[in-house]
Amino acid sequence: MWALTTSTAYLIQAVPYQGASTGKTIPELGMGGSVVMDLISELPRSTKYNLYFDNLFTSLSLMDRLTKEGFGATGTLRSSRTEKAPIIDQKVMSKKVRGSFDYMQDKLSGCLMVRWHDNSVVTVLSNCHSIKPIGNAKRWSNKEKKSILVDQPNVISQYNRYMGGVDRLDQNIATYRISIRSKKWWWQVVSFLLSASVNNAWMLYRLSPSYASQKLDLLEFTRRIANCYLQRDRSHHTLPSLATGQILPEVRFDGVQHISESIPKQRRCGECGKKVKRQCMKCHVALHVDCFARYHSK
Repeated sequence: MWALTTSTAYLIQAVPYQGASTGKTIPELGMGGSVVMDLISELPRSTKYNLYFDNLFTSLSLMDRLTKEGFGATGTLRSSRTEKAPIIDQKVMSKKVRGSFDYMQDKLSGCLMVRWHDNSVVTVLSNCHSIKPIGNAKRWSNKEKKSILVDQPNVISQYNRYMGGVDRLDQNIATYRISIRSKKWWWQVVSFLLSASVNNAWMLYRLSPSYASQKLDLLEFTRRIANCYLQRDRSHHTLPSLATGQILPEVRFDGVQHISESIPKQRRCGECGKKVKRQCMKCHVALHVDCFARYHSK
């Protein structure tokens, strides 16, 4: 799946991989550029966006296209895609001191190309970030046997800061992947969308006020979703009654199909604690008629 996410791994848009035919959408941009343009096609243009992607997608032609359409973009660039730009050669750069860099900028488009020597030589292309301010990156030096600070252009630090949302999404999905297996080709798409929906819901939950009082990790959040659906659709013929504290608030206070019904044996009322021969048909909690409304009200 080609995926467009935020830096926090919230999935915005996804497109199934369709082989080499993907590159025929916009021939002059190739497969990588065509995928990027397809993913951002549904974004509302009233907002300014900065995109970050790796060297599979980055090219000068894509950067020019995004600049014309008003998108900021930054990505690592393969050495074979520099189109003979007058920037220091990669082999020469690798012999320089760690933290050394060279750059050039196109006056017409404002596109900036930076080649930086870190643990290896990396080339970055951007139309929205600049070299300055020059920051510092902490690296381990085998020669000095200690951590040292090396110069780092601003465009590199911005790329490192916002890149990785898709990788984090893949990690979240792979950690608790749906274990049901099928030979049907479409099942992988369905399971991905289900897992991505849970991931997105968890991201929104972490931004909500309730996260401060009850911090659920992704596993516990997924388990709670499953329990919620089981409690909503449970049948009293097959499942036992639950205690009052076991009914999830999402079921207890949803206001849907809570009906009082008679039961053959007396049980303790979930609201007042006295014995009663009635219960909520959905929650399976024993309740007096007078306690019914209070129990289902926040």
